[in-house]
Amino acid sequence: MKIRVGNSWSEVLDASPAEMAWLEEYVGCDVERYVPGAGRLVERFTMLDGACFASGLVPLIASAAQAETGSPVELVDMRPSLPGVSDAQADLAWLRDYQADALTALVAVGRGVCQAPTAAGKSEVIIGLTRALPEVEHLCLIHRSDLVRQLSERYMLRTKERAGAFVGGVWRRGTCNFTVATFQSLASARRSGAEGLDELRSAVGAVHVDECHATPAATYYSEIQGLHKAQHRFGFSGTPLKRSGADTLRTVGALGPLVYRISAQTLIDRGLLARPQVRMRPLEQYSTPDSDWLDVYADLVVRSPARNALVADMALSAAKPCLVFFDNLKQGQLLVLEMEKRGLRVGAVWGRHSLDFRAEALQQLQRGELDVLACSVIFQEGVDAPALASVVIGGGKKSYVAAIQRVGRGMRISEGKSSFEVWDVLDKGQSWLAKHARGRRRAYLSEGYDVEVLKV
Repeated sequence: MKIRVGNSWSEVLDASPAEMAWLEEYVGCDVERYVPGAGRLVERFTMLDGACFASGLVPLIASAAQAETGSPVELVDMRPSLPGVSDAQADLAWLRDYQADALTALVAVGRGVCQAPTAAGKSEVIIGLTRALPEVEHLCLIHRSDLVRQLSERYMLRTKERAGAFVGGVWRRGTCNFTVATFQSLASARRSGAEGLDELRSAVGAVHVDECHATPAATYYSEIQGLHKAQHRFGFSGTPLKRSGADTLRTVGALGPLVYRISAQTLIDRGLLARPQVRMRPLEQYSTPDSDWLDVYADLVVRSPARNALVADMALSAAKPCLVFFDNLKQGQLLVLEMEKRGLRVGAVWGRHSLDFRAEALQQLQRGELDVLACSVIFQEGVDAPALASVVIGGGKKSYVAAIQRVGRGMRISEGKSSFEVWDVLDKGQSWLAKHARGRRRAYLSEGYDVEVLKV
């Protein structure tokens, strides 16, 4: 098999029918889809479009073809030499040893994914890469504007230089070779035909994707693949490959395979992260026989007096300061009322609140002016709260990624803090809720966290 390698896409130039059949099977997977009234459908997903596929899969295809078929793959690399030369003299002394190892591994291969837990300092590695590859124009793509601001501020703090921005279809260069932008800003510029997007695409030689588990979303994937001149491609996440097979294929296709991993347990053992101590409180509830999932979630999670009272009780018992997560705004409002009934000083933030409001609420929590801060998914990522002593999971869903990210909010260490509490509901009775609770418990155990099921 002969493959021509490009930055975004690669093409099979020559292959036998048997080799093409093997390739289609290798870069494909079965996916399940739920259709109201029709139940579960199984469909075939493949990254192969004719003879083309996303270039991040090339190293995996090359090694698998040799191992599984015995046929070597000839790679015809039509790209110019990788832009820029790694600067061995770059001042990277501020990196921790594992951060330096991650940087070295990424530079060596030119593209790939770094898996590191919350509070491991992924932003430090991103900043280090801009120093290690100084001749390249770097772009970091993020899916939330508050995280853009955080990374830009961190870059200024570390380098004393101002990062560029891409806003309203205009590329506003900084004082360095680094720009931070949201995926949404690139998508909006593409739809409007903004000339600034062409300027950005023609200059970027290295793209970094923070929280790259979001890459599978159609918008994110297409924007990365649209950066045709970006030969360096790096992804960062604590849970990069924990979604469906199709989503994992898109992540690897856009960015490359996993090239460096450090576990939360390793950093906990080294005293660099706080150890989560998970406590799950059982609650048994049942739905009516004809209830669908939306009815179950509304009745037994969002508006459930018993469940909301239990979550409020956990917040009362939890060490302070405490962060309480909810998935539904109505539930968040009911939880605030329940917690206030118990005499807790409660704040709340969700999507409509400004970045400044969110930042001030978090500071009030850390200063001890609030006991509890109730929050939606907006605090699931990028929250820097070293003083946090506990996290309460108020929702009833099953996402592995969401569960681990929420626990991660408390993992930053501070003086005198080596562990923190995580409280969750172990739903029982109703089959969907029970299945989701078991899934969250498995997620905690798979990460090596201590999990205790409390008595009723």
